[in-house]
Amino acid sequence: MQRIEAGQQLLDTLRKFGFVEEPAGMPDRQRARLTSSAAHWVDIWGAFAEWAQAPVDLGPDADGEDDLLLFQGVLDLKESWLHEPDRPAFVLLFRRQLQFPNAEMGYVQAESVVLLELAFRVHDDFRLVAPTGGERSGVVDAIWYGGGHDASQWAPTVEATESFQIARAHQLWAATVQVTDEPDPG
Repeated sequence: MQRIEAGQQLLDTLRKFGFVEEPAGMPDRQRARLTSSAAHWVDIWGAFAEWAQAPVDLGPDADGEDDLLLFQGVLDLKESWLHEPDRPAFVLLFRRQLQFPNAEMGYVQAESVVLLELAFRVHDDFRLVAPTGGERSGVVDAIWYGGGHDASQWAPTVEATESFQIARAHQLWAATVQVTDEPDPG
């Protein structure tokens, strides 16, 4: 896959689950929201996990740290607002961050970030594992994984987390995916 194709490929895959593109407000972003509850969230996760293992051509100056896979399980008790209408919620965040370095120029030439957010209505199960200590959010699990050429262990590691296991017993409330392609700064 090439840079722009990477996020677009995931968006195309997620359309079969009922994701529909919506205005993202910025020219370098694409955003889609789940409009159907027919799909089970584990299937959506499976599509993302499969896509996350696909190789991306990051150029000749790339190393394993230029393709990052990130996961967080978060209890977010903030009130809903324009950019996060699905709050308060327990959220599983899956992110792939691709950097396209240029050693000759000495900087990251471009960056693509794909963020999948699965939101569940707040339930006591989530409150038990994500103590907020009076704050408006609490992180249960956080995994940063240098994907690179071998991302095969990321998905099983995520699936073994406490937040993923507890979410299995709950129905998905909302889901969004956002693709951001930041162009060459030069």
